[in-house]
Amino acid sequence: MVQTSNLHLSFESAATGGTILRVPQQQPPWRVVRGFRTPSGETLAHVHNLSGGILDTDSLSLQVDVGPRAQAQVTSTGATRVYRSRSPDNRASQRMRVNIASDAYLEYLPDQLIPFAGSRFDQIVRVEIERGGSLIWWDRLAPGREASDEIFRFEALTSHFELIADGQPVAIARWTLAPLVQR
Repeated sequence: MVQTSNLHLSFESAATGGTILRVPQQQPPWRVVRGFRTPSGETLAHVHNLSGGILDTDSLSLQVDVGPRAQAQVTSTGATRVYRSRSPDNRASQRMRVNIASDAYLEYLPDQLIPFAGSRFDQIVRVEIERGGSLIWWDRLAPGREASDEIFRFEALTSHFELIADGQPVAIARWTLAPLVQR
């Protein structure tokens, strides 16, 4: 049985200055406690996965909207672990949709993704940024759990990333890693 979960973060410029974080939708295992003001002026949101990682039946969806003149930073509270798939028919997935308005700023800086041995994971990301918006995007992948001798022991990891700037596609990256495939 697929476990679907949605998280929607909305960053808005406050009339008094600064940025307000609103959370229109939040379903387990996702959790965001509140926005924190950083010394550099952004509002920081720590995204938690309360289950400790992504299970093979998880279908996670994250939407981030950064409104005009808002300044935001989104990170995770630790590495994202993708657990072993228990059935050959199961694939965990995560979809992200990010919208950055004109004169808005977003830093996306999560900790690394760690696919455990035997895991299968698909990630789809679409970022749309309006003219005058700014983005820093950091996405890291670990090869597995080194201490458990699981380096490149996951079954499959797929990523599809699209960056649309001012209505035009400027970057599209698609790749699949399948280190256990026999030739």
